Amino acid sequence: MKRGMPARDVIAEAIRALRGRPLGALLATGAVALGVAGIVGTVMVSAGVSRAVTAEFDALNSTLVTMIPATSGAPSDVDADTASTHISALNGVEHAGAWGRLTTDQIPITRLAADSERPVYAHTFAAGPAAIDAYQLEIVSGRHYDDGHQDAGSPVAVVHSRLAADLGITEFTDPMIFVDEVPVTVIGTFVSPSDRPETIGAVIIPPSTASALFDVEDRHPLSIVVRTQAGAAASVVNEAPVAANPVNPDQYAAVVSAAPRQLRGQIEANMRGLLLGIGAVAVAVGTFGIGISMTLNTTQRMPEIGVRRATGATRSAIAGQFLVESAVLGLIGGLVGAWVAVVGATVTQLALGWTPVAEPLALLMAPLLGIASGVLAGLIPARRASRMNPADVLRM
Repeated sequence: MKRGMPARDVIAEAIRALRGRPLGALLATGAVALGVAGIVGTVMVSAGVSRAVTAEFDALNSTLVTMIPATSGAPSDVDADTASTHISALNGVEHAGAWGRLTTDQIPITRLAADSERPVYAHTFAAGPAAIDAYQLEIVSGRHYDDGHQDAGSPVAVVHSRLAADLGITEFTDPMIFVDEVPVTVIGTFVSPSDRPETIGAVIIPPSTASALFDVEDRHPLSIVVRTQAGAAASVVNEAPVAANPVNPDQYAAVVSAAPRQLRGQIEANMRGLLLGIGAVAVAVGTFGIGISMTLNTTQRMPEIGVRRATGATRSAIAGQFLVESAVLGLIGGLVGAWVAVVGATVTQLALGWTPVAEPLALLMAPLLGIASGVLAGLIPARRASRMNPADVLRM
């Protein structure tokens, strides 16, 4: 019975065969290198593309700026209501109003003063009339309060529709509720947009009412929310702190609210999927290139295969040699492709003004991807070589 060649001899024979045909090996390796470089480079560039696209998306589509109090209690500080009036005069600003929680904890809300044993707990916010518009809270019943209510410190409120249902407010006739045992009149109910979950089930009252009826010491400093026109957020961020308080621009820090995370993730996934698809096509082309090269190589080496089979080489040894040759070509192509990808992706991202983004996992997977594509491409040629009849080959 014929014994198979030791693995070491098979590998040595495969290396010897590759060295004997450097041009064919170079062409096959180049095909794999291009494919691997395509997919690794795509992964790297796609990360940069996703970052750049979402940054542009935020710049153009984020229209909400939040002014966060950075200092408090300084002699030059301006109250949030006055500061929001100044900011409203800036170009590109649609709405600007004071906004903040009364307390960090939820506050008991009841329909009757004597009903304190069964309160509904809710977050309570102080918000200027323009802040309600800036946060795009939609009034579904009644109306929201206006500057007249704010100036007069009227004890009025708007409540979330879910809280209204919990309190049993079904017919809207300006019902009275008690917010932490302080009576206020509900003049409207609202629903919240998806990006304002903190307002679900909440009570909102004018800042002047909060100052007059509640302990100011328990209330956080008010922020200012600013709704801008599309594309104006970046300039408003730069101008708003000075407009809010020209004497002390450091009183407020302005930040742009990012685009909704779900939408950002969808954009990144779509971009990455598109570019990975292009890279996969490049790898397929590289694999096809190795397959063509190995098939032609099999035809050219038929006399050699016939002699080896006649002198005792088993089918598994012949097949193993061809697969090792394909794997070595794939490995070298994977390493070369990874290097080309790093250089190409880095140069491309720098040329476009992006911060180069590396993907370590893709670099680690490049040699394995090259080996896999090489072995896959070598399966058919290896099978064909191993099934050759030595007598038929030698007669050719």
